[in-house]
Formats: sequence, structure tokens, C-alpha cells
Amino acid sequence: MSRTCPFSPPPDYAGLREHPGLPRLTGPSGRTVFVAARHDDVRTVSLIEMDPPEHGPARRAVAGEFTIRRMGELRPEVQCSVDGLLDDELRYVNGSAFSVSALPATW
Repeated sequence: MSRTCPFSPPPDYAGLREHPGLPRLTGPSGRTVFVAARHDDVRTVSLIEMDPPEHGPARRAVAGEFTIRRMGELRPEVQCSVDGLLDDELRYVNGSAFSVSALPATW
């Protein structure tokens, strides 16, 4: 999903917010991902708000996506995104204090 504004979610998210639940999508890496696009759904799946004993099983369920190996797999995508932002920065002529490096890195 591409963004039209760096400070707003992609327009395609609007459709995801119309129905409760976690729709399955194919992520940039080709893996199937679940998207929590509605506020209530995000709060439901948030590990931050959980206390034991629910926190442990929930954390173990997602821990595999935060391993050193998995982060290494994401490195080429992140590197490409950051390189693109830096290339844009080098082409940036205006000299404004607000530049592309102040925008979130997305891939």
C-alpha cells in the first residue's frame, strides 16, 4: 500500500477499517500478515496492555518475527528504503529545514 501523505495511513486502510477483525494480507516480503487497522483491534492485540498470564503466550506467538535472523531478512528492504530516502535528500535543492529525512522510512 502506498501513502499519499507521509503523516496519514494509506487510503487502502479505509477499507480495512470498515470491518472488524484482522484481515490477512501479503506483506512486502511475501509472507502472510494480519493487519490490525481499527483502533479496537489494535488495542486487543497490543502486548503492551497485557498482564500475566495472557502476556506470555501472546509474546511467544509473535517473538519469531523479532529474531536476529528475521531482522536480517528485513535488512535489504530497509536498506533500499533508507538509501532511496538519502538519494532523495541528496537531490533536495530547496535547503528547507524540513526535508525527506524527517519523513518516516517506509517500505
